[in-house]
Amino acid sequence: MWKQYHRGGIAMLVPNGAEQLQAYANRTFEKNILKVTEHIYYFTGFGHSNATLLIGDTSCILVDVLDSDVRGETLKQAIAQITDKPVKTIIYTHGHPDHRGGA
Repeated sequence: MWKQYHRGGIAMLVPNGAEQLQAYANRTFEKNILKVTEHIYYFTGFGHSNATLLIGDTSCILVDVLDSDVRGETLKQAIAQITDKPVKTIIYTHGHPDHRGGA
């Protein structure tokens, strides 16, 4: 029988499981912003999924918004470093929470 440890509402099988998982994610999924063109940016490592920013004349389209409000806010801050145009349209590639949870 496995003993579960709880921290912040997360059940883990080892006492510091949440910390180990976060350390793994930090090592493995480095944040990166790839400038595809002057108007297209691709974000990786900000969450469990990726996001794409399309910059138009007056506003932006964001394709997928990551998996949580915290990661969505981090993405929002990164976008603000690229453009001051507002995101007015969000496109979800599909309904999984890791693609829409940061909206």
